[in-house]
Amino acid sequence: MPNPFQTALLITLAVWTLCALAVRPVRIALQNGLHCMARYPGLWRIPAAFGIASAAFHFTAAIFVVVRKQENIFAWLSAVTPATTPASLSLLWSAAWLPALEGTASLFSIFTATFPLSAFCALLFLGNAWGCLGACTRVIRRRFSLFAWPAILALVICALCAVLKPALYLLLPEALAHIPFPAILTIGMASYVFELILGAFFLTYLMLMAYAWSRGLQFESSRLRRLAAHRTAVVLQWTFLIAAAATLLIALPSLAPLLTEPGAPIASQLADAGQFWGRILFAALLTIGCAVQTTLVFHNASLSSAIRASLEFLRTHLGVVSAFFTAAFALFLLLQAGIFHLGRLFGPDSALVLGVQAIEGFLTALIAGWLVAAWVCLYKSLTSGRKDILF
Repeated sequence: MPNPFQTALLITLAVWTLCALAVRPVRIALQNGLHCMARYPGLWRIPAAFGIASAAFHFTAAIFVVVRKQENIFAWLSAVTPATTPASLSLLWSAAWLPALEGTASLFSIFTATFPLSAFCALLFLGNAWGCLGACTRVIRRRFSLFAWPAILALVICALCAVLKPALYLLLPEALAHIPFPAILTIGMASYVFELILGAFFLTYLMLMAYAWSRGLQFESSRLRRLAAHRTAVVLQWTFLIAAAATLLIALPSLAPLLTEPGAPIASQLADAGQFWGRILFAALLTIGCAVQTTLVFHNASLSSAIRASLEFLRTHLGVVSAFFTAAFALFLLLQAGIFHLGRLFGPDSALVLGVQAIEGFLTALIAGWLVAAWVCLYKSLTSGRKDILF
């Protein structure tokens, strides 16, 4: 008799087969996504770099914790503390479905977590590498007119905070002795805004790369990066809206215990609501606006018209988009369930699971790169006839 993990695997594969292979537009888009990845390996190498860097950073942070506790590092590295009872199917589902939902929704607007490489990218941005800062400045001045310079200043401040965040994260107990907590919190939130913008830039870059493949166009990487920086400045209004939604729905409720009196019941209730309902509502927002960023990248549209176009696109092609979303969700669900299953086998805080998370980052990169390319191919096949930007 199959165990719960094997049962979940079979059910997930059955759902994926039904949605990915039985629906013809989705099947063709997924096939084209694989061809696009084979032609342009950057589609998986870029998210792989972020995923592996994030896993390595958190592994380093865990070592810092062990050192502060004055524990034996070698004993921690070899420790295995498996769960006493096997995971049930309901436990696997409850642990995996919300991270899988967030991973699927992020394909349309956020793409990947960029921390901690965001610090290195912030240095490049502040140094105007590939003309990114100049391109963003020009487009922001053209788009925002009166509020252009405050917006540019805020972007530079967020980049500076992104440079500081990794050190503050690793040395948080020591930093609290010299820096007020509200200042550290402000730096973290400003850095998060830059990380969202950076994610939008790389998603735009990969979308343009997939578009070039679908149209058989040739391009130089440097020119494509400049074009991506230019289009990212157009996407900034949507990115700021996402950042505001994430702050209101997730960040502020989660910080309630730190901003209120210790032990206040309302604080824990707000934190729980932010970590559950806030994350669900945020994923729903990204899903409903699945075509907003895609529209802004490929068409010269305002934010309001892009939102209307996304809602119309979702209404017109609800069946196909739902099948694509479900197929993507099934892949992320399988990945999250596998990581949770390994956590039960080795112990959730063991070094083995932290090492497996590096593999998870690589696999997530492969899936994300594939699905982003497939989404572009699907979007262009369903919206043929609209005038694109000049490439």
